[in-house]
Formats: sequence, C-alpha cells, structure tokens
Amino acid sequence: MEALSFQYSHEEGKSVWCHNLVITHVVSDGQSYAFDFRPYYQSEYCEARRIPFKSKNDLAVEMIEIFPVNDDERVYFLMDSWYTSEKVVNACNCKGFQVIVTIKTNRLICAEQYIRKSDLRSVTVEGQGVYRVYTYERPVSEIENVRLLLSWKDDYTTSSKPQVCLLCTDPSLDLVTIQRYYHVRRNIETGYRYFKELLGFDQYQLLSFMGIQRFWAIQFLTQNFLEFQRQD
Repeated sequence: MEALSFQYSHEEGKSVWCHNLVITHVVSDGQSYAFDFRPYYQSEYCEARRIPFKSKNDLAVEMIEIFPVNDDERVYFLMDSWYTSEKVVNACNCKGFQVIVTIKTNRLICAEQYIRKSDLRSVTVEGQGVYRVYTYERPVSEIENVRLLLSWKDDYTTSSKPQVCLLCTDPSLDLVTIQRYYHVRRNIETGYRYFKELLGFDQYQLLSFMGIQRFWAIQFLTQNFLEFQRQD
C-alpha cells in the first residue's frame, strides 16, 4: 500500500503505520460538511519520489488560500495547537478570516504569574459548563492585537496551569461567544469519529494511492450527501 508512514496517533497514544490527512471542515447555519483534504507525506517519501515536501502547516495554508468566500461573509478559522503557527495565522489574516485557536501552555504566557483569583471571570458555556477565565490583549505576529483567554474548569490555584488557552483575533467577540465558537470543533471531531466508525473512512484495502484518494473523495461525498439529507 503506497504512501504509508509512522505517524503519532493521539487516540492510540503511540506511533502507528498509517496514512495522514489534513482536512478542512465547514460549519454554517447548523450544517456541517467535510470540505477538503490533502495527504501529508513525510520528507523521506517526497525525496524518494522527487516531489516537493509540504509540512502540515503548508497544507493547511494551501487550503486556506483557495477557500471560496463572499465579501459579505465572516469566516472564523478554528484549529488546535498543532496548527497554531505564525504562517497559518498570517494566511488567515491575509484572507480576512478571524482565528480562534488553542495554544500550548508551554508557549505561554508571562501573564500567568501575575494572575489573582479575583482577576478571573466566571463564564458559562452551554453544554460545556462553567469556566474561570482570565483574558488580556497583546500583539501576535503581524496582527496588532489579539485576545488571549486562559481558562480553568477546575478550581483555580496559583500553581494550577490553565486547561484551555485560546487565542482570538476578533476583539469584538465576548468571552462566552469565543468559547462557544471554539467548541464547535468538538462537534466536528465527533463527526469524524462517526465518519470512521459508520462510513468506514479508514477501512480500505487498496494498493494504489490514487485509488485510496478516490475512495476518500467518495466518502466525503457520501457524508455530505447524508448531511444534506439530514437538513430536509
């Protein structure tokens, strides 16, 4: 089977022999569609076949740049800490997209040492519970001002690390809306679990990688057809 490599699986907690995809997913007006994908190849595979190597961030930027959007649409780009980089944030900024992303706690944040319990705000997110949130603004990369949210779901102590660290480039959003928008990602991740378990997205036995990519395309069409039918 072509293009396999060892990739770290967060679900398995170890490296597994597999294919790896970077996927974009669109949620709008209560509808949720698998939109686009790019296979990720490790550098050794690319070198052996004399094709340009693209990192996962490069693939994400590629899909951001070609994403069709109307002038009157407001787009929020959600991603986890794996893709949180200057390159991806700047690509969104160039397209006029707002960004809401998680940041790894080891990248943060000098403000933590100055936080007092009285500085935290209690924020209730429907379906997620109550968070204690500290927020402040600072410049990041080419963006003059972003909001950073440090969130604790458990009781806050001076020694406890925030469980969720969010960066938002839209200063007009309130804290509840930022948290609520970002939690749309959880619905997407649940959808991809069903994608695998019910549609067999990873249950293929094809040798040709072209055939495998065609299989994935059919799976995308199937999922999106079912989502469209669900709306009727």
